[in-house]
Parts: sequence; C-alpha cells; structure tokens
Amino acid sequence: MSPQPLAGAIRDALADRTNDIGMCLAQTRAWYAIPAKYDDATAAWKAARLKHPGDRTPPRGAPVWWTGGRNGHGHVAMYIGDGLIRSTDAAGPGRIGTVALDWPETHWGLIYAGWSEDLNGVTIPELVEGGNPMPWFDYTGKPAAEQIIPGDGQWRRLDVRPLKAPTMSGIELHMGYTRLNFKWRPLPGVPVAGMTVAQIVQAAAETWGKVEFKWVRGDLQPGVPDDPTAYKELHFAYGTKTVPMDGLHWEQGEKGVAGAWWIRVHGGISSVTITTRYAKTAVLVS
Repeated sequence: MSPQPLAGAIRDALADRTNDIGMCLAQTRAWYAIPAKYDDATAAWKAARLKHPGDRTPPRGAPVWWTGGRNGHGHVAMYIGDGLIRSTDAAGPGRIGTVALDWPETHWGLIYAGWSEDLNGVTIPELVEGGNPMPWFDYTGKPAAEQIIPGDGQWRRLDVRPLKAPTMSGIELHMGYTRLNFKWRPLPGVPVAGMTVAQIVQAAAETWGKVEFKWVRGDLQPGVPDDPTAYKELHFAYGTKTVPMDGLHWEQGEKGVAGAWWIRVHGGISSVTITTRYAKTAVLVS
C-alpha cells in the first residue's frame, strides 16, 4: 500500500490537537495513513529498513525516532521543518504539540535514534525522492516592533508582524516570536453586602484577563462568515506582567492570499503591549 501524500500528512499533523496518551506510534502512522504493525516505537524503529541513525537534519515530513523511556517503548513524531517536530503528549498528556527536535531528550530523557524513510514497513516515497523545497520568507533582519492594544473588548488588527503574500498554493506555515506585556486596572474591591449580582459578577471578571487572537484571511474583518481560519483564547491571572507567545500555526493557502492576526482584550487588563522579536512564513507546496 502507499501512504497519503506528504503534504496531507503534515496538514493532518498540524491540525490534530489531541491524542490517546502514550500512543505515539498509532497517532504518527495515522498521519501518514499507514496501518498498524508494531507494538511500540522502539520495535518500529528497529524494523525500519531505510534508517538514518543519529542524523539530526531530517527532511520535512519524516518520521523521527527515540529509544528508551521508563518501559523502553521509545517515541516517534513527525519532523515539520525548521528544527521542529509535531509530537503526541508534548503539550501535556493527551495533547499534541509543536516542539524542538531535542525536546523528547531534554524533557523525557529519551535517546535520539534518527529518522527513517519508511514506517511500519511502508516506504514514504517523497522522503526517498527528497521531497519538494520549502522556502521560508525570513524576517529575522527586521527590528522588533511594538503595538499597544487597549483592554476595551474591541477587535483590532495587529500590524506588528506583516506577512508576505504567498506566491504558490499549498499549506502556509506562519511562525511568530512575540511577547505580551500587561498593564492592569486597579484591583476591584472585594464584593460586600449591598452589591447587586451584576456588580459582583463584574468585580470578579476584573480579577482576570482574557486575550483572544484570530487569524483572518485577506482583508476580511473578524466576524465575517467562514473566518477566522485560526483562533486562540488565553486567560491570565491578575498581575501577570509578561508572557512569551512563541508559536506556529498553519492554514490551507491559495496563491496570492495573505492575512493578518486580530486581537481583543477583556477583563481587568488595561492594555497589552505586543512586541514582535522575530517572524517568518513559508508555503509547503501541495
């Protein structure tokens, strides 16, 4: 049998958010549409025929492997490029995350084994052929930019990280390295006798803060049907000063379609200063 095209496997890996705890091999092979065969990652790595032991420069979309672990089951994940992997349980038990290639070593104490061109006895042809190029539009040379978002609950377009419109069709990968710095309103008083229910609810709401992000295609406004293509909601305890917002998101792109992040801030946050340190975007050709 043949696995699904590599672009589809990467798309599925980026889209999935949860996994059965400890079932890395089952989840990873599912991204490639490869059937079950071995009991764990260690056995599957040992059985792989097209291995690259110790090689830390795998092509995008390649299965990457580790041995060891408390019960010797090892681990397998998908390499998605730029030193990153898509891994089960990396964002917490049962949650799929995007982390550095060495993350299973530094966090779980596993031993990096290498990458392979096959999985469960099925060869992944695009890995053998070298795959398609993945150009990154790099923004490392641009200075850090800042934008202040008031905490008034209104959607505002972020202008601190302009993205280059893709010149080809495929899966767009957008990576941003930013920091959120918070200013808070004075802490409301503790609810006392005589306050209405509405006043108590409002006082409680102002002891936390909520920040929402939307990725919106083209020149659309938040709230337009069929948008956004990405959404994130974050909650912060009163007094939080600064939070890193390093992240990666993807979307199925069309030629010449760009977009922007929008943000709105609620609760006790007076304003958020967003500082962009570094960003880049790429298109994985379909």
